[in-house]
Amino acid sequence: HILGIKQIDTGFKRVQIKPYFICGLTWAKGSYMSIHGEIEVEWKVMGNGCCIKLAIPCNTNAVIHLPYKKNQLILENAKPIDE
Repeated sequence: HILGIKQIDTGFKRVQIKPYFICGLTWAKGSYMSIHGEIEVEWKVMGNGCCIKLAIPCNTNAVIHLPYKKNQLILENAKPIDE
């Protein structure tokens, strides 16, 4: 639950990643071994933001939900997500 891994389609062909950031926890790391391969999630709270690392198996699609506030910068591989 804390990692936010949830099956959308049967057999984890499509998954949702929606980390649950709760007061008191500053990081979480774990994985789930699906029939398509390992789904890995790691998150860490850093100041006013957070860092999330994901690994999704080949032939699997993921819908990722991230916390967002207006005018907040979201990066993917150190580049703004809109690039």
